Amino acid sequence: MRRMGDGFAPQSITLRGAPGAHVTVALDGVPLNDAASDGVDLSLVPPSLLERADVYRGGAPMRLGVSGLGGALELITRRPRAGLSVTAAAGYGSFGARRAMATVGVGGARGSALAAVGYRGTDGDFPYHDDRGYPRLPGVTATRGNNAADAVDALARACLGADLARAPCALAVLGWRDREVPGPGSQPAEGPRLSQHRALLRLSAPFGAARRRVELWAALIARRDVFANVGPAPLFNAAPFISRADSAALEVGATGALALGPVALEPVVRARRESFGGSVQVIGDLDTTRWSALAGLDGELRLGPVRLAPAAGVELLRDEGGAGADARALVTARLGASWTPARWFELRANVGHFERAPTLPERYGDRGFIRGNPALRPERALNADAGVVLRGEAGGLRARAEVAAYLRDVRDLIALVQVNRMRFQPFNVAAATVRGVEAQLRASWRDRVELTASYALTDARAADDVPSIGGRAVPGVPAHDFYAAATGRWRHRRVGAVTLRADVSYVSAAWMEEKNLDDLVIPARTLVGASLAWAPAFAPRFTVTASAANLLDVRTVTRPFLDGSAGVAPVVDFLGYPLPGRSLFASVSFATDAR
Repeated sequence: MRRMGDGFAPQSITLRGAPGAHVTVALDGVPLNDAASDGVDLSLVPPSLLERADVYRGGAPMRLGVSGLGGALELITRRPRAGLSVTAAAGYGSFGARRAMATVGVGGARGSALAAVGYRGTDGDFPYHDDRGYPRLPGVTATRGNNAADAVDALARACLGADLARAPCALAVLGWRDREVPGPGSQPAEGPRLSQHRALLRLSAPFGAARRRVELWAALIARRDVFANVGPAPLFNAAPFISRADSAALEVGATGALALGPVALEPVVRARRESFGGSVQVIGDLDTTRWSALAGLDGELRLGPVRLAPAAGVELLRDEGGAGADARALVTARLGASWTPARWFELRANVGHFERAPTLPERYGDRGFIRGNPALRPERALNADAGVVLRGEAGGLRARAEVAAYLRDVRDLIALVQVNRMRFQPFNVAAATVRGVEAQLRASWRDRVELTASYALTDARAADDVPSIGGRAVPGVPAHDFYAAATGRWRHRRVGAVTLRADVSYVSAAWMEEKNLDDLVIPARTLVGASLAWAPAFAPRFTVTASAANLLDVRTVTRPFLDGSAGVAPVVDFLGYPLPGRSLFASVSFATDAR
């Protein structure tokens, strides 16, 4: 996860060195990547509404589209359970952090329903080290002002029938967020704020049995962002203005499943209409539209211990806006294979070609910070990986380990180039090669102790034939990324259930721009967190939790310069946004089905 500052700042996911724009993010099968934005801000999806997340690293199903150059993340919302279930939680923490949520669900033979609502808020006024834009000189301790935020999210789902896999369902997800925009750490702003309204509606109707199944769906995604660059210190020291961006996507589609002996097929067809409208005071309005039609097929062939998984898809696009209209096609083809000669051993490999079209703001501008470039070409990537999976179980010990090596060769990368003090324009400026190795380990002992660890070694560099930046590191991609967590559980009939968790993360330094200038670097950081949860024996439906992020209160690091000197730098996330120091949070939760 890549977070640009506090918990309400934009968040994106990176898979195998791929930026957020190259990762498809879907909610219950509906791609949230749209023609109006460069990637998906995961901070807009509250974890309290989710049940799980499925990660596709080698290649995503065709039903999620063809544009996932780096993989896909599918978020699955909460499912109603049998009978009546109620959960509620509330908490408060450092820097005015506050959260509350409640869910009510009911399930039976005739159907099920679930409703959930959550609130999040923060004052955001944490202290941080401000280098004032000069990392070689002493900095000062400042307060992160203009950083408050509030958000409300709601989910409603209703299904007819007890079996969710065969029941028609209606889903609605609504969200509102209003936050102040503080600006980068060395250039704080006072006054700018952003408000966002979002809605997702989905209707689905499956037919048939598991081996011969068809599902029809229709979905609507709508969003409005209003950015007010006002106050005594606006961003970029620009004159005050208010911009509005409206986007909407309507899609209908069908997916199926057909199993014939060792062969399984999953075809998908989808039509989608997306619109984007931007408006800025004085500059004027903009309205653009993208029409798309997708046809794809996932296949699977099982021959004993061997599994082959080919897939192919094509998406036809037509963009309308600005000076005219044009059409293009995106093509994806991939092949996955695995060999499992024993339950404890598996070999895996994938290879594929992927393409991603420019967004509508990249092609036609947003009447704000981005000047359009209709001549942009789609980004293209060739992905390949191979790995081994080991599994084992003995007594109460269970373990799973995976190691994989991968290669991504990306061409016609789209990058924003600054053309004046406030405007940027996208160009196909670069090609890059990303090589890496990733390892994961998960082990548990009798549901009492659990250990999780992951490590990624990534070498991402611009292609040698790219002028001025050939061979240099790709911005925002650290070479080393390590995470480990240990969880212990203890239960006593008089005390209750106690869960203790500790985690540590290390991310090495990364460059902030493509020329790898010495002063524009994200320093390496190591952060430690911990949490303690207690479900008392006298009230087992309640759980009291206390947690600490950045437990060691790390706010600064010593970073070396290329000339051999060193300086004190703030701990920042990507794009130079400072991170809070030690953050404490306490909450109380209630669940009718708690154990």
